[in-house]
Amino acid sequence: EASANAHKYLDTINQSALHAREIVQKVLIFSRKDNALDIKTHNLETLLEEIVNFAASLVPSSVGVSKIGFGSGNSHNNTLYVDLDHTGLTQAILNLFVNASHAMEQSGTIKVKLTQQSLSNNQANMLHLTPRDYAVISIADNGCGMSAETISKIFEPFYTTKNTGHNAGLGLAMTYGLIKDMQGTITVSSFEGIGTEFQIYLPLSDTSSSASGDNA
Repeated sequence: EASANAHKYLDTINQSALHAREIVQKVLIFSRKDNALDIKTHNLETLLEEIVNFAASLVPSSVGVSKIGFGSGNSHNNTLYVDLDHTGLTQAILNLFVNASHAMEQSGTIKVKLTQQSLSNNQANMLHLTPRDYAVISIADNGCGMSAETISKIFEPFYTTKNTGHNAGLGLAMTYGLIKDMQGTITVSSFEGIGTEFQIYLPLSDTSSSASGDNA
């Protein structure tokens, strides 16, 4: 049993190293003017579980992770297919995990929830999106929260604050750009002393059956 656990642990390390290398390469590409995302159709539930497991391995063990709406026993009745860049979404979620961990002073719970939402004309206009069906990834922490002033600037490049834990540098600005490039958007709500929630909206793919590009 010990040998099996060791092999599993080494496999996790190997997979994490491969993902990390891919992310670094993508960030370097993203920093150039001629960057281009590798958009493919993915089963979002499967992909999100993989990304969240990876992200959870990179934050302190004192930070718990809760999955809602995906993973074993939590899947949707209808499979959610989304056209997205695998590495881009991974980078975006990693940025949010790092910020959540800092906001909680590396102790607390990050809740990740996957839902499906059909946006009306009014809802879509408020989010500057097209009315249609979306997958919504919510990432919430129970950290120190942010003021309204901080929220209004949180996606600005190099914006930083010493008190909220959300010291993003380029992280959240990059996250916003990546999600927008995938035809989605990201919103944030926060209350000081309670916590912060980011919501990523990604349009569902027109693919309604198995997708050949599903490389999750």
